[in-house]
Amino acid sequence: PDFKTGGFRPAVWQALLAYQRNLLSVRDTNHDHLIDWLHTYETGWDDKDSPFIDLKGDATSAINEQVFNLWSLQEMGYLSRIQGEDPSPWQKEFDLALKAVRRNLWDPATQRYWDLDAKTGKLWTQGENLDAYYFLYFETDPARIEAMMERLNNPAKFNGALLPTLA
Repeated sequence: PDFKTGGFRPAVWQALLAYQRNLLSVRDTNHDHLIDWLHTYETGWDDKDSPFIDLKGDATSAINEQVFNLWSLQEMGYLSRIQGEDPSPWQKEFDLALKAVRRNLWDPATQRYWDLDAKTGKLWTQGENLDAYYFLYFETDPARIEAMMERLNNPAKFNGALLPTLA
């Protein structure tokens, strides 16, 4: 950042804009405002068989990727204001992405967020992990928060070190 003017150097700002403006065109395969994993190396399973991509050959909308995108969109709005630019496009996309997560990644039966098979529209409910709990940063529904915290504090689901059990 250029602290004298309160903004970024033009090249840095243009690179940030280019990345965020093009993200959906290359990472939202079904145009639902969710960022998709397209390659095994994006899953953390690059040194083993990935059930998300290798076995199915389909993209996955991972909950943690959505949280990272929401944080990025919030910050783009903030940085736009610093740059003297209109933050409303970033706020609009933030609102659309937030609604998409709440609509597409929440499972009423298990009362938590899950990764989504982008091709079938089915949630990956067979693997419990902590990634879903990142979204609590953005969650505003008290019933969902309570349900997720109850699940997180259930020793049958997570042990004392907050690691998933095999349950």
